[in-house]
Amino acid sequence: MSTDYYTILEVEKTASEKEIKTAFRKLAHVHHPDKGGDEKKFKEVNEAYQTLSNKEKRAQYDRFGQSAGGFSSYGGSTAGGGSTGQYGGFNMNYGDFARSGSGSQFNMFSLKKIPVLVWILLLPIIIIIVLVGLFALFLWISFKTLQTVRR
Repeated sequence: MSTDYYTILEVEKTASEKEIKTAFRKLAHVHHPDKGGDEKKFKEVNEAYQTLSNKEKRAQYDRFGQSAGGFSSYGGSTAGGGSTGQYGGFNMNYGDFARSGSGSQFNMFSLKKIPVLVWILLLPIIIIIVLVGLFALFLWISFKTLQTVRR
């Protein structure tokens, strides 16, 4: 789809979330296939709304446009490299799983951060185990020393 999402929803680029939602509902009502509307146009409106109603996707779209990839929910494939599918009204863009970069929602829990979290959680346990071991060693040495002194 080469048309601008703002043009599809008939809103300005400065439109608020409420204005985008209102425009989507109006256009979805007009173009809904169950109400005799154009299915292709309805899909365009839905795609535009799905992007512009999400703050992260909208920021990415405003910055890079549709060429950033991953915005199309209805094509056979995406710029992200994965295929898309629509089953029962649920749209899944499998390209999101393959895509990497700073804009990915999967970077929130990066594998690079897991060792830090593990150390934060395990370090107190390791320290306690080491201290208990040292204390036990100290007691054992003291006990052996007292036995030798008594003989």
